[in-house]
This record gives sequence, C-alpha cells and structure tokens, in this order.
Amino acid sequence: MSTQMEQLQEELQRLRQMVQAIVDQSDMDVASNEDPEVVAQYLLKELTKLRQLVTRDELTRVYNRRGFYGRSTLVFQNALRTKTSAAKRGGDALGYAVLFIDADNFKSVNDTYGHDAGDEVLKSLGRVCGELVRDTDCVARFGGEEFVIGLAGATEDSALEKAEEIRAAISKRVKVPGASDRVMTASIGVASLDASDADTLDELVGYADKAMYEAKTGRGKDTVVRWSEIVSDESASN
Repeated sequence: MSTQMEQLQEELQRLRQMVQAIVDQSDMDVASNEDPEVVAQYLLKELTKLRQLVTRDELTRVYNRRGFYGRSTLVFQNALRTKTSAAKRGGDALGYAVLFIDADNFKSVNDTYGHDAGDEVLKSLGRVCGELVRDTDCVARFGGEEFVIGLAGATEDSALEKAEEIRAAISKRVKVPGASDRVMTASIGVASLDASDADTLDELVGYADKAMYEAKTGRGKDTVVRWSEIVSDESASN
C-alpha cells in the first residue's frame, strides 16, 4: 500500500510540475502578443494540453483512470436510465458494457527483457484496443498492465464478441521486443448492464475486474469470462 501511495504522490508532483511549466510558458507568450484572437487561440491550445495531461496516460496515450470516469460516467448513467425506463414501461435500453483487460505474465517481460520492452508491449496493447473499438467507446489504462474499455450501447453478447476479437488480436499483434518467439496474451473480464445489477459505473468496472480475475486464475489465462457466468456458478453452488 505504501509503495502505491508513493507512486501516486510522485505522479501528482509530476503533473504539478508539468502544469506549472505550461502556465509559465503561457504567461511569457501572452505577454509578448497583444492580438486578442491570437491570445485566445493560444490559451485554448494550452488548455487542451492541460486537459490531456490530466486525463491521458503518458505512456500509451489512451485515457487514464480519471479520464475514463470523466468521459464514461454520463454515458453509463444515460444507459442505466433507459434500462430502468424499459423495465417499467417497455421499450429498448441503450446498453453499456465494460471490458477489463490484463496482460498475462507481464512481470516476466519486464524481468527478462527489461522495462523498455515492457513499455513497448503496453503501448502496443493500447493501440490494438483503440483500433478495434469505435470513437464512442473509451479505452483507458487503469495502471500497470490493466486496461479498461467502456462500450457504449453494448449488450453482454456484443461485448463478449468484441472481447474475443481483442483477445485474438493481442495474441497475434502484440510482440515483445527482443523475443521473436514470445507471444503476449491477455485475460479479459466482461460485465454489462443487461446482465448485471450494477447501479454505478464503478460497480460495473468491479464486476468486470472480478470476471478478469477468474479468467486469469481459474480458466488458464488467454480467455474471456463474463460476470454473469460467475454469478450463475455461485448460485448453482448454493
């Protein structure tokens, strides 16, 4: 826990320093130019940089945890409202699903081939995930080798299909630098609004996380597990 706290504090300090550097540079550039339109355009560009610093993962350039929740919470809440309305009055719900992805045996990549190789694997993972989803979806790195994808409008079946597509693509396209025979794989958990009782986005992410953990520890890795499978298995055993 202390190590994780130290990492968070270091990340916060790094962000503060980067923000201050941008502010200092902005003050200098604004002071040297009195054209209001030019100043406004410059400040808008700097504001975009600041927003990316706060919401994007520096290594992979996908969203970070903060960016994921900032972009996805409203989408989830809208989907949840349509689910509640459909249950009361009939009609169709918008749907929403989360994929929780964890790179298998990632620690051994860092230990054997070095952290630079591990960084390249993470960047490749982020690219593959981003290329296989829509602009309306949200790919984020939650930390370490964990990635989360929010799928707007998805049912459990469509989310499962997308998870299988991503899993297969990772095993074919994500390579370890310096290890031509090393194939990366990933374990993926799926949780969706239509097949769970989640009332918050954080709860749905937690369900997908637990499904991923089952894929990694109970199903031999390189596989996809649905949260509804876990609930069904638990009900059958009771």
